[in-house]
Amino acid sequence: MKIYRKFFPTVNPTEKDLIYSRRILIIENAVASIIFSIGTSNFLTGYLTQLGASITLCAYVSMIPQLGCVLQIFSPFLFERLKQRKFSIWLLCLFFRLSVSLCFLVPLFADGKNLQLTAVILLYIIGFLSAGFVTPGLTSMVIDIAPQRANGRYFAKRNIIGACVCSLAMPILGKTVDYYISVGRAMQGYLIIGAVCVILTVIDLILIAETYEAPISTTLNMSLKDLILPIKDTHYRPVLLYSVITGLTGGIVAPFLMIYQLYVLNLSHTFITSMGVIASVVGMMGTWFWGKYSERSTWARILIMTTGVSLICTLGWAFVPIGLARIFAPLLMIVTSACAGGAGIASMNLQYESSPQNMKTAYVGITSGLVGIATSISSAIGTSAQSLLEEQIHNYSIPVLFILSGMFGFVNLFVYGGRLIKSK
Repeated sequence: MKIYRKFFPTVNPTEKDLIYSRRILIIENAVASIIFSIGTSNFLTGYLTQLGASITLCAYVSMIPQLGCVLQIFSPFLFERLKQRKFSIWLLCLFFRLSVSLCFLVPLFADGKNLQLTAVILLYIIGFLSAGFVTPGLTSMVIDIAPQRANGRYFAKRNIIGACVCSLAMPILGKTVDYYISVGRAMQGYLIIGAVCVILTVIDLILIAETYEAPISTTLNMSLKDLILPIKDTHYRPVLLYSVITGLTGGIVAPFLMIYQLYVLNLSHTFITSMGVIASVVGMMGTWFWGKYSERSTWARILIMTTGVSLICTLGWAFVPIGLARIFAPLLMIVTSACAGGAGIASMNLQYESSPQNMKTAYVGITSGLVGIATSISSAIGTSAQSLLEEQIHNYSIPVLFILSGMFGFVNLFVYGGRLIKSK
């Protein structure tokens, strides 16, 4: 009964309960960030290669997280109907985090590289479909719990602490994997990664269960025709259009950054994760700065500024000399990280500001889903193009994709980003 009441309370939380929940969610975000980083980083690429996957297959697998975002279109059909969402969120987080954990433990219960690869890909699909479906509900719950008058500062603090914890954990895990690779026992290193993920999953689920959900005053029974509401909404349309086209331009090269770092620039797991620490520190400073700067600017302007710098970095990856990769790669990682936190906070708040009060989860979910579709389509095109280009220009195939992504991104920034600012 006590466990049941944690998910389905009969009384609304007090302000003290909400303050407690805000602190819990900061810790939960830090734990979840480690699991997410493991599932989408160089660890997965190296692990798949160890199982015999080709570069093309690694690229297709790396598209799965974006493909999972498509389900965000349909998640409001569940979450907008519920007055108490926490149990559904907890269950979907269980599927996501446990599936990612089991990906690295597949060799314990499956024999043969082909069977292992198939099992990993299926678990990865299950995990990120769950992640895509839960994201709008989880984001909405966190925003409802966050202090409304200090929204930017709270999310900046939450992201900074998450990045700090993640930046401490990832180099340790990277060093561990590299050690086992160096002694010819790579698979044992990846099994340790899986065990760490299982432990973190248990901690994360306990933290979500301890959270007090803010009361929801109204529910909404959505129908399929409501899916086009963000498109018809002239106030929200500039945000939607800019976001979708950003997904199209960024998806071209999205599957290849980790592959490029590992197998073209020849950077090790330890180097990538260690440089990630420095990038995360700068990213924390950037998140704090952009969160504070939001108090005297608009989210639209912050989004455009941070995106512009990130696009310069996208172009920069195309011109990194292999011999100087250890100098230029960290620089690009640091600058991108400094802008990423601000862009993420700005995009999220801009979508919430521009959407109707009683349709926020639906609008954000539909937007994320459409962005996921756009990114998946362009990633598939980029992956196919890379395979063809590789036959002609070999290692220069991925730099060509960086250039195309950056150029199209700047067109979107000047054309549709400008409209976004004017509409605000």
